[in-house]
Amino acid sequence: MLPKGWGRVCSVTLCLLFEFQISQVLGNEIKFAVREPLGLRVWQLVSAVMFSGVAIMALAFPDQLYDTVFNEESASSKTPIRLYGGALLSISLIMWNALYTAEKVIIRWTLLTEACYFAVQFLLPRFPWLRVAG
Repeated sequence: MLPKGWGRVCSVTLCLLFEFQISQVLGNEIKFAVREPLGLRVWQLVSAVMFSGVAIMALAFPDQLYDTVFNEESASSKTPIRLYGGALLSISLIMWNALYTAEKVIIRWTLLTEACYFAVQFLLPRFPWLRVAG
């Protein structure tokens, strides 16, 4: 016979144990009672908003974006700028979806995507020989 109140503790423990086992069988890697830092979610939100803003500007106003970035006359063709906007829009959709997930693998991949994007954006202007002559 269990002491008073222990029956409920045991039933809750068994429920958590079964839930954990089901999660293992289904392949979920979400840890119970683990919270992400608030700064991570803020960073994801800011990234999604910034990528979306620049993507919409590149798609809707390619000449203004070109003038803002390069401080030159507008480009002869708007197609590369619009392709850039489409790529940024794709990345921003991934960022918006990552904002609502708790899967650590997805969060890691989105952060890696951002790191690669910012590395290219930072390194390409510093090494002019990496650019394709046009």
